[in-house]
Amino acid sequence: MNAQTDRFAEDAARFFNEGFNCAESSLLGLARFLEIDSPVFPRIASGFGGGIARTQSLCGALAGSIMGLGLKFGRRSPEEDRAVIYQRTEALVTAFREKFHTVSCRELTGIDFKNTEEFKARYPQIHAEVCSPIVRFAVEQAITIMNRR
Repeated sequence: MNAQTDRFAEDAARFFNEGFNCAESSLLGLARFLEIDSPVFPRIASGFGGGIARTQSLCGALAGSIMGLGLKFGRRSPEEDRAVIYQRTEALVTAFREKFHTVSCRELTGIDFKNTEEFKARYPQIHAEVCSPIVRFAVEQAITIMNRR
């Protein structure tokens, strides 16, 4: 990774450590990278934390990073081709799966977010040791993909 990529991935990790969820943090880091400021960030990503509203399906860091790719490559009208955003998104998902072997929040964290006792007991460690590095990775990969021709 280069210094610029690392800086924005670190911003995303900092947002995560300050209390934004994984999806919000990833999107905020990528919006900063793209120099896009909008009051919809991080609000548009809020429901994607915890694998979509703590259902632990799609990893929120991945979802937020896909939204970030959409900021750069997404369509503005139905007439525009989907190929570029789909190709870039597929590249991100592939890199994520290669690194972590899954895109499932539940499989990544190994805990049940709906089990209040388990969540309270184990989440601080999972947050620091599992989720924060995942946020960094997802943002780093998204920036790498954005920089490709």
